[in-house]
Amino acid sequence: MNKTTIRVCALAASPRRGGNSETLLDAFLAGATQAGATIEKIHLAELRIQPCDAGEDCYQTGDCHIDDDAVLVQEKLLAADIVVLATPVYFYAVTTHAKLLIDRCQALWARINILGRGRPGPRGKGVLLSVAATAGERSFEGVRLTTRYWMDTFYTDLVAERCLQGIDAKGDIVNRSDILDDVRQLGRDLVRETIRDR
Repeated sequence: MNKTTIRVCALAASPRRGGNSETLLDAFLAGATQAGATIEKIHLAELRIQPCDAGEDCYQTGDCHIDDDAVLVQEKLLAADIVVLATPVYFYAVTTHAKLLIDRCQALWARINILGRGRPGPRGKGVLLSVAATAGERSFEGVRLTTRYWMDTFYTDLVAERCLQGIDAKGDIVNRSDILDDVRQLGRDLVRETIRDR
């Protein structure tokens, strides 16, 4: 594989297909594709991911004992140069589908921090794309914190975000060409920056 091939792992966390957060994600991915990235988009609501059961086997092995789709996604997160999470805000937090995966990444934390089996290569870059119906000044506080510390478990830094308020009904974002253009440009810029960094 060419050393400048940038891999993007994109997580659509809304249970609603084609909603506002996914439309933002698609804009980002369009820009990333234009810049030459290889894209994998995953709809979390369509996967079989069980909740963490605190089995703690991962502290000895670095792997979760639950055999489901979370294990596959974990390896994709480790291999990606850029990870994008697109989620609407549910009660000041990420969606259930995102949180199930996030909690199951305890295995990655154990692998890296307890067993010393680090991520191969440089730290990844993370992006948060989020929409909220409400206009409260702290609407994204929980989403930001959760995303930042989750990404850190697989050696990825949250380097960019687009968090938008007043976006609720399906399709609200479609007529905001300014926002979609900005997110598309973010995808292009981040891929090009990552290529330069490599």
